[in-house]
Amino acid sequence: MKKALFLFALLVGTVLSLSAQRATLMPLVAGDTVVNAASVSKTFTVTAGYSAVAVQPVITKISGTVGGSAILYYSLDGTNFSAAGDTLTLANVTTNSKVFAKVTAPGVYYRVTTTGTGTMSAQIRIYYLVRKHD
Repeated sequence: MKKALFLFALLVGTVLSLSAQRATLMPLVAGDTVVNAASVSKTFTVTAGYSAVAVQPVITKISGTVGGSAILYYSLDGTNFSAAGDTLTLANVTTNSKVFAKVTAPGVYYRVTTTGTGTMSAQIRIYYLVRKHD
């Protein structure tokens, strides 16, 4: 009986400790639409010793001819940002998306800046996932 209770407790503990990691979707706000040649920036913070980050911008066409780019930036102070070297070139399709993965997360602040071109309107959604490598 003791062995059965021990195994049951071990099984429950294992199941409770397993959890799939899901990406976080930044909430939509009124300014999350790129119109014509304007720019929209979305910034999030990565703290608590995370060593990897993946960012996925999803740009959905509302109207017009979509064009432009979405660029990933990082910063240590939240004011001075440097390009991380990842760019999504926007095409005139319903949805543009790309995963930017950084195995070594060099920053604390991350920003995706989306700039449109011509006559267009597109909604910006940003998903991100952070991981600790123990």
